[in-house]
Amino acid sequence: MGLVFLIPTWRALADASRLASIYRPLWMATLAGATASLIIGWTRPAPFLLAMLLVLVLGLVWAVVVRGFALAGEWGPDGPQAQR
Repeated sequence: MGLVFLIPTWRALADASRLASIYRPLWMATLAGATASLIIGWTRPAPFLLAMLLVLVLGLVWAVVVRGFALAGEWGPDGPQAQR
């Protein structure tokens, strides 16, 4: 449920409209991650496998975030934030 509640929080950010090309895939990845997490939980895997699968899901969501910001030029010291 935590991943689902992040979506309206991210929509409220000031950069959400300016960086829609980054945030829209992020919202979809977050929703897909939350759905995958529910499915993984319902299958009741062994605790070690559950932990590994949930780490994989969160890692994939973060990969979408990093890729989006990096491709848009908003990540790192060369981004627009460094020039302010």
